Amino acid sequence: MGLTTNKLKTKLREVIDSYRKSFVRELHNKAKNKIEKISDEMKQIQNNVSKSPDSIDNLVNIMKEIKHIVKQEMDMEERIKPVLEMYKLLANFSEEEEIPAAEQEIKNNIEKDWKELCHTASNT
Repeated sequence: MGLTTNKLKTKLREVIDSYRKSFVRELHNKAKNKIEKISDEMKQIQNNVSKSPDSIDNLVNIMKEIKHIVKQEMDMEERIKPVLEMYKLLANFSEEEEIPAAEQEIKNNIEKDWKELCHTASNT
């Protein structure tokens, strides 16, 4: 009683490959959305901090933003780490999922940009 399992093996490989591709696509979408949200928040904070303190109101707003940065420093770092881990997983499991250059640049610089923003806030 000999069973040929070639068809079963082929079908199983197809299912696994399909699942892997779906997982990679979904992981990339999640990572992209999260890193874009974090990056947008950082840009907004940077814009608020770099405004000219030409009035008392602007100065008060800048000081509030600096206080917000100090409060949020550890939280932001803890939000960045999991996103970067998602990108590491993508690199390990994806041959064809290409990360666009703009997204790649955000990913490569997000930690450095946050540290610079914190440094700017602490020196202001």
